[in-house]
Amino acid sequence: MGFYNLIDGFFENNGSRNVCKFILDPIIDENSQEEDQTLGIDHNRFIPGDVMREVYKRDQGKCVVCGSKENIHLDHKIPF
Repeated sequence: MGFYNLIDGFFENNGSRNVCKFILDPIIDENSQEEDQTLGIDHNRFIPGDVMREVYKRDQGKCVVCGSKENIHLDHKIPF
């Protein structure tokens, strides 16, 4: 996925909820290959509890894609 500089962020209403959108600028290191940039980096995904609570409340405790209330996750690139 690479590394990015955060340029801006804003909220946009998609008709049913407010969605936070980010404008990112990729960091390109011409001296290294892309796959080498992530080697040895800890890829933990710590999401603060207050953020999780707000997202859970905003989405009414269910998946925004299928509506399921079972096995909800907040940290997947591709939601189940």
